[in-house]
Amino acid sequence: FANKAVFVNTGFHSVAAILFLQFLVTIASLRALRALGVVHFADYSCSLARELALPSLMYSFNVGLSLNALEHLSIAVYQVIKRLTPLATVVLARIVVGKKESVWVHLSVLAIFVGTVVTGLGDLRFHLLSYACGIGSVVSQCLYLLHIQRSGIKHSVLTMMYGNSFNCLGLLLVQEVFSGAIASAAAHPEIATLNLWLHLGLVLTLGVVLNFALFLCTTQASALTTTVVGCLKAIFSTLLGFF
Repeated sequence: FANKAVFVNTGFHSVAAILFLQFLVTIASLRALRALGVVHFADYSCSLARELALPSLMYSFNVGLSLNALEHLSIAVYQVIKRLTPLATVVLARIVVGKKESVWVHLSVLAIFVGTVVTGLGDLRFHLLSYACGIGSVVSQCLYLLHIQRSGIKHSVLTMMYGNSFNCLGLLLVQEVFSGAIASAAAHPEIATLNLWLHLGLVLTLGVVLNFALFLCTTQASALTTTVVGCLKAIFSTLLGFF
């Protein structure tokens, strides 16, 4: 809802700028908390960067594709597409971590999938590119959660968040060289208004909290648990999205 509010209420559509700010806020917040002695985590290093390279790439794809999909889809329809995530996780888990789920888990995930297809067919404002972005975000989210689940054996949640933010920040800077999207965002007509920064502040705060929750749930439980919990959240979001 916060992301959608930024697009609708402010006309600010720079996904790259939002991501850039989110990673900066994450790094700054974690370093500040560590300086105060509240939290402890390992410093960013070449070995950590290599270990988190693939999940960071998938994370960037996931967030970028999700925000692009939200530009043309209603929150309700977007959440319906995201409910495909448990099915994709079950399939990809056998490839990435070699885990096979029980028959009951497969049947439960299949029920979610059928409901998603039925609802998607009833979307009168079908937008092919947005659906493609939504499905792409589903696959990339599954991959980064599965890799985080595997990396969680070696590293703490905060260490992975910290390293992931640095990796993604580097990817954005490389993209900026070719696109100039972040620099262009500085020319937005509302860039100096309180309204825009209040919206961005809410998005960035919720983004950091959500990332922590995702990393924590994935490392302490599993990628599939995280995606199923996400579906429960989606039910609530879908209901609110109709109003």
